[in-house]
Amino acid sequence: IKNIFAQFAGCKIIFFDADTYIVTDTITIPAGTQVVGEVWSQIMGTGSKFTDYNNPAPVIQVGAAGSTGIVEITDMIFTTRGPAAGAIIVEWNVHDPAGQQAAAGAWDTHLM
Repeated sequence: IKNIFAQFAGCKIIFFDADTYIVTDTITIPAGTQVVGEVWSQIMGTGSKFTDYNNPAPVIQVGAAGSTGIVEITDMIFTTRGPAAGAIIVEWNVHDPAGQQAAAGAWDTHLM
């Protein structure tokens, strides 16, 4: 998943087939990315990275701190499995560009 975002962010719609995608490390969705799921595709964080509530870590990080740009996420579910007291399911860092409302957002997307 990281390689797909690195290669196609900003130039293609990244489409997730209907499935559950298990991740054990933070997935960063950079500014300029469009993500579309098929019937609420899931990205599910699990593993030791997400268990320590004293050292929380995001499962999904949308942009770097202070990012500005367009991000569109549609029809996705972001969730965890197993002990995940240290999981930040989504850390949102991207802000709309000046003068463009609703350029950075998530639609029909759920956090569980």
